[in-house]
Amino acid sequence: MCTIIRDDYGVPHVFADTKEGLGFGAGYAMAHDRLWQADVLRRAAKGRLAEFGLASVADDLATRTLWYSEAELQQMYDDWDPGTGNEHLKDMIEAYVDGINAYIELALNNHTTYMPVEYLAQGLIPYLEPFSVTDVVALTVLMGWRFGGCGGNEADFYEALLTLQAMHGDAAGGAIWSDLFPLNDPGAPVTIPGSGCAGPLSTGVTSLDIPDNFSQVLQGYKDFWASQDTLFKSLGVPTKLGSNAVPVSGTLSASGNTLELGGPQMGYSIPQIIWDLGLHGAGINAQGMAIPCAGPFIIIGVSDYGAWTSTTGSSDNMDIRILDLNPVNPFQYWHNGDWVNMEARIETIYDAGGVAHNGTCYRSIYGPIIDLDPVGHMAVTLHVPFYKNEIAAEQGWEMFQEATSVEEFEDAVDHVECNHNFYWADTEGNIGYWHAGRFPIKPMGADPRLPLYGNGTQEWDGVTGPDDIPKCINPNQGWLANWNNKPIAGWQYAESDFHWGEGFRVQILMDAMAQFAVAGDITTDDLNTLNQVGGYHNTAGMNFAGNVTAAALASANATLLAAGSYLAAWATATPLPVSYVDLVSPMWPTDPDPTYDHPGLTIFNRWYDKVVPAVFSGILPSNLISQVKSQSSLLTRVFREDAGLLYPGYPS
Repeated sequence: MCTIIRDDYGVPHVFADTKEGLGFGAGYAMAHDRLWQADVLRRAAKGRLAEFGLASVADDLATRTLWYSEAELQQMYDDWDPGTGNEHLKDMIEAYVDGINAYIELALNNHTTYMPVEYLAQGLIPYLEPFSVTDVVALTVLMGWRFGGCGGNEADFYEALLTLQAMHGDAAGGAIWSDLFPLNDPGAPVTIPGSGCAGPLSTGVTSLDIPDNFSQVLQGYKDFWASQDTLFKSLGVPTKLGSNAVPVSGTLSASGNTLELGGPQMGYSIPQIIWDLGLHGAGINAQGMAIPCAGPFIIIGVSDYGAWTSTTGSSDNMDIRILDLNPVNPFQYWHNGDWVNMEARIETIYDAGGVAHNGTCYRSIYGPIIDLDPVGHMAVTLHVPFYKNEIAAEQGWEMFQEATSVEEFEDAVDHVECNHNFYWADTEGNIGYWHAGRFPIKPMGADPRLPLYGNGTQEWDGVTGPDDIPKCINPNQGWLANWNNKPIAGWQYAESDFHWGEGFRVQILMDAMAQFAVAGDITTDDLNTLNQVGGYHNTAGMNFAGNVTAAALASANATLLAAGSYLAAWATATPLPVSYVDLVSPMWPTDPDPTYDHPGLTIFNRWYDKVVPAVFSGILPSNLISQVKSQSSLLTRVFREDAGLLYPGYPS
């Protein structure tokens, strides 16, 4: 059926004449390398970690509340129709599962040679169950939400608005709030150069009359996500993301071929969340990064025709809605003039001792109900445009590894409904970028930074389709750069990533690439240097070193003049001065240590630590002062006394 050969790095390469053979071999090799990890991940996705003692019963119930039951996962798979020309896709997935189970059978018959040590050491062999297609679907859901579910932070923004209005009054507090959390910063760097369609997102912004007791469920909602982050961090699933990518046209490269830098930043864990795989045969010749238990698909990789990579999109595709509950029946909510019953599902969860615990998961017509306050007669529900259709990404992933052209890759991107950026560079000289996903079209007059009502008065005006996303193929400048930044001019952040400001970290890559493009003859060594620039740069220095240096050098104080000299030397110490690295020599430390080598960097960091609270003390509470990141524009605009600031009381 298939042959598995490992290269010098131990990476499995599966050779087969059929896609089913490739799927089987990928599943078998994955189980050989990552069976324990795959088991933990599927349990995390299904809310079954308590059985292994890796989570509490409450954690598992929260996961099942957020996502789906076993029956629903199976129904999602059964109803999924990949369409004409992709009939083999389900066969590949089922063969992948068969490959995993073939290895499990081998391990159960020979513990010493094949059984992962985690099962042996913890006495968990009796609990090792066969895998199923629902495990693959569940992993697709988990990855879609963790890496492509963005937003849902309206509770934090609402809390910040209340705090600022309590400090300064409604008008001034609202102005400061909008300065701190703007909907759209026209100075923010964008991946797609030049002007373009901003997409069909709402531009109408007004305040929302939120009930006073919303704070009760607000805290429950925040606690829910904090608990989820803690849980997934303990499992090695990233909770903080920051991938970057730079495709380069062959017109700028020394070889005449396209180049692509892909930097998926997915956290550090042992083992990593990613797994290397090669697939060869049946029209596929590709290798790269796969996800254990998520199917025989290379999500980031290279083939005979091109290379592709991805970053988290960071656009807002998750909303929270406020539900008014029936005072005499807290499991009903008001919608379109009537009391509507919540969908209730009983889930049985087993703890590590085998004791069964029953819990109830509730849903509204919008999605999962995250917190419910029967005393305050209010609940919070999530509303996402990709709900119960996360599985569509499987088709896109499989099409990536078969794509022979930029057009075919774009067709693959169209199937991914969670928010990701995708990049392509091919052997025909094409490069491309797509800000993929489905985005809600908010009702006119609703502030997208704040919760929506769930009573039928603030329904979405639809959901965007594949033709609405920002995209760019073969830009005139010959390159593209992204580090989870704003995709195109005019694109609203809503409440997903308010750090899309003038000093956003992608600017360091863009400035360096602009220099490389002028010089021409770009090589992979240059892209490696670019990667190091990104790794060692100082974002705050990029934005503010000029301010403090000029002020110090203009002083009559000898100490400040000396500090200014160090700052000036640090800011011009490299052929790529925009990087502001901790540089003496060599350019990149070969043996990094926890100390700073350059006094200018030390001086700058101490100044920056003090300047933010000094400027905003009395204007922002301490918890919001920490939100004035160097990548947002607020401090930059205050320094230059920007007339566009809404609040007039910042210090000059």
